[in-house]
Amino acid sequence: MLTRMRKRLSYANVMASAAVFIALGGVGYAAAAKNSVISTSIKNGQVKNLDLANNAVTAAKIRDGNVGSADIADASVARSDLAAGVAGLRAYGLISGADGSASLAKGIVSVNKPAANVFCVAFDPSLGIGETSLIVPIQNTLNTPGGELGTTRFEVRFDSPPTFCAAGAATVIVYDSAFGPRTNSFFLLVP
Repeated sequence: MLTRMRKRLSYANVMASAAVFIALGGVGYAAAAKNSVISTSIKNGQVKNLDLANNAVTAAKIRDGNVGSADIADASVARSDLAAGVAGLRAYGLISGADGSASLAKGIVSVNKPAANVFCVAFDPSLGIGETSLIVPIQNTLNTPGGELGTTRFEVRFDSPPTFCAAGAATVIVYDSAFGPRTNSFFLLVP
């Protein structure tokens, strides 16, 4: 039997067998190379922060919907880290019905009152607030004399050409169905 095997043993057979062993052994060696770990070597939940290199976990490696607010440390996400439009209100303010002044305001550059129930609100140009922006007026029911409230109607528009307000300013017209032009304050919100 040994003589039969020697007859079939050729240089090509030896080299082919050696190549197969090297190829299979090389894969095994590469998987267990120094400073490398394969998944089956790790118990579930055992990889800790100290085990990860800096910047090893990137957004591409995190499955969508798997990071919640409980996973993020307080003050670790800045406004600049968020996508446009998700950082809250771009502008807001309490507009005085008496004189058109704005208080508690952010993103509002100026407010004037050219008529009894008309307010011209100019926004910070860097905020990109324009005719396609959602501008939400909210009736202020605090300190309403006698608690009288009719149906308040707000009209918000960017006039082109301007009628009451300068170009680029929002025109807010406030009218109450029961009492006519109103002098009550109102809130203005721009998400």
